Amino acid sequence: MIKQKLDSLIGNSENLTTEFKLISYQLNPETVNYLQHSESKKLDTVLVVSNDFIKYRTIDRIISPLRLIDIGQDIKSPLYRMRNRYFFLTKIPDHQLGIYNNEQLGLLIDIKPDFQSHFSGLFSAARDINKSWYLTGEMDFHLENIWRTAGQLNIYWQKLDSTSQTLRMHMFEPHPFGWTLGTDWSYSHEIVDGLFTDLKTKAAVQIPGYILGSFYFGYVSGKIIPTGKGELNGYLKSRFQGLSVMFEHNSHNSRFLPKHGSLMNFNTDFGIQDDITYIQAEIEADHHFSLNENWNIVTSLWGKMIVLDQGNVSEARQIRFGGINRLRGYRDKEFRADAVSIPTIEFHYQPS
Repeated sequence: MIKQKLDSLIGNSENLTTEFKLISYQLNPETVNYLQHSESKKLDTVLVVSNDFIKYRTIDRIISPLRLIDIGQDIKSPLYRMRNRYFFLTKIPDHQLGIYNNEQLGLLIDIKPDFQSHFSGLFSAARDINKSWYLTGEMDFHLENIWRTAGQLNIYWQKLDSTSQTLRMHMFEPHPFGWTLGTDWSYSHEIVDGLFTDLKTKAAVQIPGYILGSFYFGYVSGKIIPTGKGELNGYLKSRFQGLSVMFEHNSHNSRFLPKHGSLMNFNTDFGIQDDITYIQAEIEADHHFSLNENWNIVTSLWGKMIVLDQGNVSEARQIRFGGINRLRGYRDKEFRADAVSIPTIEFHYQPS
């Protein structure tokens, strides 16, 4: 009777540091009374197992929130925050608590980072009507954990013809120089139809500590530079700058071929464009519903808009969309609008 009652109390208690002291018991009627006592206890040691080498300074920052928790509380909450903050984690890390040296409490955690690096490219040469040669093609250069700091580096280049070219660079570090905050930097240089050049730079810091995802706060700036042909077609020079706020959530169970989970990225820029206030917002979201081992349904939404406090949005600042990633069946960035919303539903099949 005493053991059954104690097993029931321990099984229903979520606090790992709870003690139950027997106060009294009697057989008829069967009654058992325990005094419950809990105390605060923090981890003495956190051991990390990883199948990819990551520098100690970065690992130390990744696990630092675990050292601050009261072990009597639910340990899964900080692990959920860890999973939702770091792009290379696709599930809550495996973990195990244990006692060593009689009184010391340790946590063994296996983070299993899923780093993905790749390079792809396609190049060709062609001659224009003036019989001058020019290079066309596309290149995607993506590296992760290259400096053993769990960061990302991406360089993308595309040139469709002699009048259009895109260069994008992006770099993310979760803990640069051992900082708690992460840093995110991106740069875009695009020549559009030989009419104008669109330049944009964004720098932001990642704010940790949210169980659903990460917030980013930063600064964005850019300018539109028309070519001689663009000026003849009415394009004007323009400059903009402002603040940027972004929320990012990703619970996909796989980096590239998820079967379940969701994604939600929301970004808002607000600032000044040529002495006029502007707001630009973008949302990207999806959810994967698993039907069985091979089939799943994916619902997704992509939308973007730009609004000026007064006047019309110039063609150079309008949203350009189209192509396989945004509107299949059309050329890349074939359409322009002040606002666009594209919902989709897809059936995905993955062989066993």
